[in-house]
Amino acid sequence: MAYVGRFDGSEAAHASPAMAAAGKQQAAAEVDPSSLPTSTKWSVLSSRVEGLVAELSQVVGKQDAYCVSQSRAEGPAMCAVREKMLATDWTQAWSMKETMFSYGEEMSTDPLEAMLLKELTFMAMPRRVLEIGMFVGYGSVAMLEGC
Repeated sequence: MAYVGRFDGSEAAHASPAMAAAGKQQAAAEVDPSSLPTSTKWSVLSSRVEGLVAELSQVVGKQDAYCVSQSRAEGPAMCAVREKMLATDWTQAWSMKETMFSYGEEMSTDPLEAMLLKELTFMAMPRRVLEIGMFVGYGSVAMLEGC
């Protein structure tokens, strides 16, 4: 059974009574992970991590959709960079050896992250901005628009 607990190790409130009972039986049968060999310890902990990842994905997924729906204030430069990036056939560029690596739009700053960068830059009012690790410049242009 997959771990359905919370951050503090208690059971999730949305777990069914059958799942809660099974979890209690499993917990009673489990040995303290710190007393187990390292490989066994990691397998016990990995089921907890998988459960936490699934739980966080549900929470973040809902918040992410809301944030994206409320944060579409791209400026003209950001829009132009994003459209150019999406119009580029990255697979073809790689097969024609125009790039060293197989790139894709997932390499770029996420639009929601770019909007956060833009807002933070606006609030900080910097005289200069240095971004390292640029792909197509979407994050850089977001910070530029924030200045």
